[in-house]
Amino acid sequence: MPTSKTVYPLLPKAIAMWLIQNTTLTFNQIADFCGIHTLEIKVIADGEGSRSVVSYSPVSSKQLTWEEIKRGENDPTYKIKVSDSLKNIIIEENKRLKKKYTPLKQRKCRRNGIMWLINRYPEIPDKEIAKLLSSTKTTVSSIRDRTYWDMSNITPRDPVLLGLCHQKDVNALKEKYVTNNRSK
Repeated sequence: MPTSKTVYPLLPKAIAMWLIQNTTLTFNQIADFCGIHTLEIKVIADGEGSRSVVSYSPVSSKQLTWEEIKRGENDPTYKIKVSDSLKNIIIEENKRLKKKYTPLKQRKCRRNGIMWLINRYPEIPDKEIAKLLSSTKTTVSSIRDRTYWDMSNITPRDPVLLGLCHQKDVNALKEKYVTNNRSK
């Protein structure tokens, strides 16, 4: 049964066809590797499936190594795995693309964090504050100019304590902008 952490290869049906044609792996091994049901692998092997699928080598695309294939061929119970390099790429890409939902309470806290950064470090540009706290430059500049529509309800609070960012990110901005401007 696949878990949420399981990483499957790209183009699974094409890779399944290649593995059927070029290896002696079992249908179960191919099904587990590609994330496809065993019966679907059998259909692909019988040529009854979609005839438009062209086989694709997972070895040439660095999704699988020959060593991993040989291990699987020697031991029918062995589960072949996607190569670590592809796994890292897929995981990083998923992290990058994943949109995070920000609860309403945290969205209200964001403006408090913006105000705290503006009061403590006025040298940091609006663009950098917006990027750090996932806000917009317009919101940051309106809070800085005190023209924000809900200005009366904003109380400066440390964005790290609010959970909006990490201390290392705030320190990096401090080093980049505050120490440079104060040393001049």
